[in-house]
Amino acid sequence: MNVPISSAKTTITVLVFICAFGFAHITRSQTKSDQDGPVSVKYDRLFQPGELKIEPFGLKDLPALPDGFVALNNTAYRVDTTAIVAGNHIIRFAVPSVTNEDVFKKLLILHADTDPFDPDGYVWNDVTIFESASAPNFTKKTIYGKSEGLGIYVIAKQVREVPPSNAIADLVVTTSGAVDRLTSPSLISYTIKVHNKGPDNATDVGLSDGQSGHADLVSVEPSQGKCKPSYNHILCKLGSLKAGESITIAVKLKPYEGRGLIPKEGQEATHNAFASALEKDLDLQNNEASGSVLVFPDPNQLPSVTLNRPEQGAMFVAPSDITLEATAIDPDGTISKVEFFDNEKSLGLGTSVDGKNFVLTARGVSYGNHIFVAVVTDNGGRTDWSVAKAIFVNGLAVVSVKSPAPDSLVPPGPELVLKAVVSHPTGVIDKVQFFSHNRMLGEGTLSGQNTYTFNWKEPQIGHQTISIIAIDGSGIPTLSVPVNFRIGKAPEVAITSPTAAARLSASTNMSITATAKHDYEFIRRVDVYANDKLIGSAERVDAESYRFTWINVPEGQYTLKAVAMTDSELSGTSKPVIIKVEKPYHR
Repeated sequence: MNVPISSAKTTITVLVFICAFGFAHITRSQTKSDQDGPVSVKYDRLFQPGELKIEPFGLKDLPALPDGFVALNNTAYRVDTTAIVAGNHIIRFAVPSVTNEDVFKKLLILHADTDPFDPDGYVWNDVTIFESASAPNFTKKTIYGKSEGLGIYVIAKQVREVPPSNAIADLVVTTSGAVDRLTSPSLISYTIKVHNKGPDNATDVGLSDGQSGHADLVSVEPSQGKCKPSYNHILCKLGSLKAGESITIAVKLKPYEGRGLIPKEGQEATHNAFASALEKDLDLQNNEASGSVLVFPDPNQLPSVTLNRPEQGAMFVAPSDITLEATAIDPDGTISKVEFFDNEKSLGLGTSVDGKNFVLTARGVSYGNHIFVAVVTDNGGRTDWSVAKAIFVNGLAVVSVKSPAPDSLVPPGPELVLKAVVSHPTGVIDKVQFFSHNRMLGEGTLSGQNTYTFNWKEPQIGHQTISIIAIDGSGIPTLSVPVNFRIGKAPEVAITSPTAAARLSASTNMSITATAKHDYEFIRRVDVYANDKLIGSAERVDAESYRFTWINVPEGQYTLKAVAMTDSELSGTSKPVIIKVEKPYHR
């Protein structure tokens, strides 16, 4: 596939052609062969093909290149893919503009990796390949890089020689101030000290402090530089540190025990701090320090709260005032407050006359989906939250699922036609969206008066839930009541003996045999009915045959049926067999 490139700012998007060994290739137009930049990617491991995308990326959002280097053409490149891949990939770069072989030999491929001391920053890593078949080739004007994952790259051109630094900075990390043990919710406090023993100044000092155990960061205060939380780490960019001087970082953590995370015997909360700089450090063992605190659970027991109203899945018509009701319990104290939230935004505090049941009315709740949660706080300051309740506030449209019918069994196939009936007082419907288990399948088309259809391609066998959202001319949504149904095939079952119109003697034993089978499931049991009353379950004789013995059959006329049930409770019923049981004839 040839892709014309009009300028260095052109975005290249192509469908990737994948060979068996996972090679994704873009062929440039021969009329634009003078463009520098990424050309192709050889994936390490490819699990699913996808689209490869190469586009320019602004240098202003990236760190400065290593001293003595500039970005070729003052451009960086983002390489990304929708393919599912893993491992270390090889990226081929074309550099037709570099005609001087000495300049070419000094080119580097730099990859922007996440800064280990700043979750929002980058650092450059040299990923140039100098060995094997992927070594730089001046004749072909190609150079290769190898990186874990893809991302942002620069072709770095050396503009001046920079002699290597011989500076040495021995950083020493210590930690102090933490007590040996404490009881939640008391704060864990400690101070990290980074000291430069020299002999030279340290530049670009970074610190990482990782925590284990259940605790939330309250504050981190460095004496210089900046620190940021990142998952269970504190990451700091501390700048330069003169020989003989120190930087301190004061940390406060609050134990988090949630719903019983800290055992009665206590749990250790540990941290491990590590610091480094750009200069050589001849003693790395003193670059890290750790500490631990034994944390015991809060003696104040956790309160609980249940959101009673509205009901899960309830639907309202706007404008709507919705009443929220919750019940809160504190086993060893009193309830201080219950606060209600809608989509994580506070609605306010509930009112109560007994300190247990709390009520709040949300006025004028807007159209669309809302998730309500109640948060309780007891007199000791401990909090807990309820199970969330999702509701929907509809517009003025009237929406319902026409097909499939509720609780129906739909035969499997390559396509299933879904139908919805939609109307609005204004007559204006902008679009109708079909959903399966809250995942949008697509938009329906008008196929008749107030009727919209959607062709669902290759629906999966099993239990399904379909719902419809209609958007009116003002952009206001209305949600249908969901319809549950099942895609599958009923088992085939038939009574083989006795046959229809058989005449049998009373007070004898009757052998009833049946066959039952299913295309893709195991037959779990076959039940036998006489006049719609269960008389027993048949025993399996072989793969598809079953037998039941009806003991001492009384006189009368009977309609026999066999019902087969699969492992997933798909059921099938045989055609009825009518028999007559008479008194035995005696001479």
